[in-house]
Formats: sequence, structure tokens, C-alpha cells
Amino acid sequence: MKRLILLLLIPIVAAQTIDLKQIGFGQTQKEILFSLTNIGSQPITNPEIYLDGQLYQKLDASIYPGKTLNFIIFTEQGNHRIDVSYNNRNYSLEFTSIYTEPVQTEQKKSNKWLIFLLVITPFLLAIYLLLKKAKFKLNKL
Repeated sequence: MKRLILLLLIPIVAAQTIDLKQIGFGQTQKEILFSLTNIGSQPITNPEIYLDGQLYQKLDASIYPGKTLNFIIFTEQGNHRIDVSYNNRNYSLEFTSIYTEPVQTEQKKSNKWLIFLLVITPFLLAIYLLLKKAKFKLNKL
């Protein structure tokens, strides 16, 4: 009996053909970037994307074995579930979307001119003093 159960589980594990991952964010933290990789041996055609149980988008695409399709989902903050469905197969991934609004900070004014003057002033003063000393020696002759 135990052998029969193990043999029944093998086809279920081997049948997985999708690797679904969250891989980052888009231009804002509300844009969640996902990858959908075909790890099976047959093309995946027209997968449907569900967000929290509701159809989000039907992709008019074929994903061939070993290929990946990246897509973005716009979400609000909170816990979510994404499902990818095709040919009566369903793959899901739960994720949490946490974001904060960007904080505007004041840019510090550059003090390049002040630094330039602090560096160049001693140099110009040294040249002035050398020229004044040279002129004084010339006047004595």
C-alpha cells in the first residue's frame, strides 16, 4: 500500500511545469515584477494571471520550454496571492506588498566656489608675495 501511494505522488511532482517567482519591483514599489518560467517539456500557451482570485490579465503568449516571461502587477499594500492558470493547471504564489511613499529631501547647496576660493587664495597670495619680493630686489639694484 505504501508503494502505491509513493507511485501516485511521483506524477504530481513531475507534472509541475511552471516556476513562478517574485523578482523585484518596477519603477515604483506598487509595481511588483514576476517571472514565469516554463520548466516543462511542452509550450505553455495563453496563461491567465489571477490576483487575489480575480482575473488580472490573460496573456496572449506562448512560453516555450526553458524560456521565461516577466510581467508586472500593480498592487495596493497588503498580502496578496497570484495564480497562473493554463490547461486546467493552477500555480500560485503568496506575497506581501509593502511600500512607503518617497520622502522628499532638500538638496544641499554645493559649496564648490567656497572650496575653490579656499584652495586658490593661498596659491595667489604666495605668487603675489614672491613677485613683490622680486620687485623689491630689482629696485635695490
